[in-house]
Amino acid sequence: MRMSSRDHLELQDGLRVLYSHHDLDTLPAAALGIVSQLVPCDSTAYNEIDPARRRLVALILPQEQSDVLLPLAPVWERFMHQHPLVTHFQQNPGDSPRKITDFLPQRQFEETDLYREFFRRVNVRYQMVTTMPSPAPLVVGISHNRSRRDFSERERSLLDLLRPHLRQAYENACVVTDLSEKARQLEQVIDRIDRAVVTIDSHGSVKQASPAAIRLLGEYLRDQSLTGAKLPETVARWAVSQVAAMQQRGDAAAKPGPLMLDGARGRLVLRLVADQRPGRFVIVMHHAARLDSAEPLRGLGLTEREAQVLYWCVEGKSRGEIGVLLGISERTVQKHLEHIYAKLDVPSRVAAVTKALEWLRW
Repeated sequence: MRMSSRDHLELQDGLRVLYSHHDLDTLPAAALGIVSQLVPCDSTAYNEIDPARRRLVALILPQEQSDVLLPLAPVWERFMHQHPLVTHFQQNPGDSPRKITDFLPQRQFEETDLYREFFRRVNVRYQMVTTMPSPAPLVVGISHNRSRRDFSERERSLLDLLRPHLRQAYENACVVTDLSEKARQLEQVIDRIDRAVVTIDSHGSVKQASPAAIRLLGEYLRDQSLTGAKLPETVARWAVSQVAAMQQRGDAAAKPGPLMLDGARGRLVLRLVADQRPGRFVIVMHHAARLDSAEPLRGLGLTEREAQVLYWCVEGKSRGEIGVLLGISERTVQKHLEHIYAKLDVPSRVAAVTKALEWLRW
């Protein structure tokens, strides 16, 4: 069918718009706008049809037609098996645009339940469908709807010329949308695995620092910074003593505990752990709620007094200082500590404090 120069210009304009949409969220509406310009209709609809489950998802333009058609979607779903185009495109998904009248005379179509219960009620007598790629048994296509006259062969030719571009744009959008989703998931994974960690050697020199660690140290130590291979002075002093303690043999209770830095958002807790590589250590950081009382620690299964003792341990007090603060003997403090170790299943004060800080983690 011969097309005019105007047809070619409209098709070219439509293709420029079509290929400017790169995701499945915007492509359907763009495609409907393009086909409406090429082949004027009373309404156009982007349809995703699942014949096996008798389900329809549709985007319909103009909006006033959507308000009429969508409430009747359950009726369409009930009688979709009578639709000759659904049946045809299930069996021939890559075929050119087809009209209902390609398969049924108009009078015979108007005798079906599908027409009487659905199409007549929405004032649609003629329909042509252009399909897009979709996984079986799904049928994805654009329907062109009219009430007064059937579609011409010229209009079919225009849609047939547009069809491979619709399919390509749809496939492009699927790829871009999939890549965007994978990129989003990857960002979430990176956020989760971007743990605040600093790897150091036995002398406290920085070998590697994650962005999260640099960010947190800058937030909590505004007057200091992690630059190059040098830790902030406060952290460096603690880290060197921690490394020395880990390299010594002896009671674990004698080892330095976590370093806690208080800030506007709460408390930053730093712990040192041995790396798998010899001579390397990892500073691991996490946020913990700053305690105003011992009460939250009772959630660990401790009595009120045990929670108070552990609270002051977290605050860095010695056994003698805790005894004075609580009005009990140092020996009683030690008994409470032993009960705490048993309940928390830890061997030492340092381990108990670490467990408490993990409990307060956020």
